[in-house]
Amino acid sequence: MAIVRVFARGIGALVLLGLAVVALGVAFRVVVGMFTIGVFLLKVLLFGLLLSWLARVVFGWGRPQRTGGQLVGRPVVDVPAPTGRVRDKYEIAAEKELDKELGF
Repeated sequence: MAIVRVFARGIGALVLLGLAVVALGVAFRVVVGMFTIGVFLLKVLLFGLLLSWLARVVFGWGRPQRTGGQLVGRPVVDVPAPTGRVRDKYEIAAEKELDKELGF
């Protein structure tokens, strides 16, 4: 009778162990398959990037088009750079308003 109980538990344990091994094998295969698919997709994307770069080099796609004319010749007027601090009309108006408020 004791042998039957041990044998019965042993069969249940063996079945559970077999199912666990199969589940681990399936999980490992899925993970390896996902890595394989990921590497394949990376290869496809890199190949597409290479083709895109090659098309831009060969056909000139993606380069900005130059619109408008370029200046040719000498400048018409030679304007010297301002020396010292340059004040604009808004700054001058603000100083006048401040002087008026302070009573100067």
